[in-house]
Amino acid sequence: MGEKAHLFWDSCIFYAYFSNNTAAYDLSGVEQYIAEAKAGSVVIYTCSVALAEVVPSAFIGGKHGSFEEFLRDFRNAVRLVDLNPNVMLMAARLKDLPYRKTGGERKLGTGDAIMLASCIHLIENYGVAVDAFHTFDSGKKRGLDGGKGMPLLNYEEWCEGFDGSQKDLAQKVIDLKRCNPVHPTPSLLHVRHEVPADKEKHMTEESGVQEPVFHTDSETIYGANKATGKNGHDQKNEDSDDLDSSVAAPPTPPKTENIIQASAVQKN
Repeated sequence: MGEKAHLFWDSCIFYAYFSNNTAAYDLSGVEQYIAEAKAGSVVIYTCSVALAEVVPSAFIGGKHGSFEEFLRDFRNAVRLVDLNPNVMLMAARLKDLPYRKTGGERKLGTGDAIMLASCIHLIENYGVAVDAFHTFDSGKKRGLDGGKGMPLLNYEEWCEGFDGSQKDLAQKVIDLKRCNPVHPTPSLLHVRHEVPADKEKHMTEESGVQEPVFHTDSETIYGANKATGKNGHDQKNEDSDDLDSSVAAPPTPPKTENIIQASAVQKN
């Protein structure tokens, strides 16, 4: 197996997946990435703010009973980047940028700003080479003021007239590969909303594809021990459950065991 792919997911990806919203989105790539993450070839990151943005009603009639249940079942597949003051300060600066293009203005929502800042923080402070920032956000949703929100997919189109420091900050977002979660090599086994269950089972048996391996090792906790290298790849550490006493861990759902903690002090 080659190098693991490192993906960062916006809350809307989880929301669509948990609610099985195949009417609005093609979820075949999402399901394939999750299967690969569970098998160990992909690592999926998201910010812990997703726990607040994906509301309980999204799980009614969906694939999982709760986000907590999902994190337990996919313990080594999905990792939460926890909030810290540095992430929040960057999010505030991203929100404060005067997003404009000819004929209009947009405002970046708080949740979107935190997601972007978390991904940038993961790259700059932990050396994780994030291959893509996956989102469905094309700016169609309305903000609290009733206006259309800032799109994440074509973010760069709304950065007209920025000065030097504003350009430098916006460039951090522009440099992220923001795209829909379309898999580069789609597998028919994961187009679940198009393939009947009985035919899918037959296809699996014919192809010889094995079910993803379920990993049960406890997850590395970033910023709390030395179990993860600078490049973000896993290193075995039998004491990975022991938190550094200098890290103040906020309340989290019990037994998720996959939170990337970060101290409040900016790393040099």
